Amino acid sequence: MERFENNESIEKIKPKGIIAGNPGIGKTNFTEKFASKLKVKDLDSSDYRDEPAWPDNYIDDIIENTDKYDLLLIASTPIIVQALRERGFEVTVVCADGSLREEYIRRFEEREQQNVRPEQLADWGIRSKEENLRNFAGGRIIFLQDKAQYLEHIFDMEDYE
Repeated sequence: MERFENNESIEKIKPKGIIAGNPGIGKTNFTEKFASKLKVKDLDSSDYRDEPAWPDNYIDDIIENTDKYDLLLIASTPIIVQALRERGFEVTVVCADGSLREEYIRRFEEREQQNVRPEQLADWGIRSKEENLRNFAGGRIIFLQDKAQYLEHIFDMEDYE
């Protein structure tokens, strides 16, 4: 297990299956860093949300891509995660601990996303541990608990380096 500043550790998992994560945890950066070593796709939900078929269009595309990639990175939207679980898919949810809100606002400011305020992104994605446990009950949840932790820190990448 890897140790971080606050002495919290993260259990390492293999990079496979479906991982749902809130904004700012490093889904896009992970995809860019490991795309040449791993069949990984970052399926950004913002490409689907403005369509009348939301959320079914996003769910359908996730399901369609499960056989094409070793690892699918998706939005941690409770309704999406629940729908996938109801269809028999295992989904691991990676959440930032609610105490890291200011760190994530800083990350969002660095992104310079247009039309979305950093505070608004934090409102959408950063929840308390209790709320995440309620929203994603019945499944595996991994909490990033240190400002230095990103998605890549939960994966055992020994076979891909």
